[in-house]
Amino acid sequence: SYGVFLDTVLWKDILVGDILVLKSEEELPADLVPLACSGVAGQCYVSTANLDGETNLKIKSCVGLAQSYLCSEEKEEGPPLLDQAIECLPGINGLLHIEAP
Repeated sequence: SYGVFLDTVLWKDILVGDILVLKSEEELPADLVPLACSGVAGQCYVSTANLDGETNLKIKSCVGLAQSYLCSEEKEEGPPLLDQAIECLPGINGLLHIEAP
């Protein structure tokens, strides 16, 4: 209904540039760049235990402009943030140039 194809996809079928919609507790590759998240200030916690054995959660921050475009927290009423983000996905047109922090 949003002009976005939502389906379950195997990791092996994901290509560079694909935009993924993940929900809480779903696993994701360590090199994924979060565009938006419902966490405070666009932050999410990531477990890297299967990569480095560390059990402490790591903070991963979303791309600032993408977070503000996809999940405007200024709206006091309206759909949940995930639905807001999905509605905005078709409006993304262009390239993201992201530098490592």
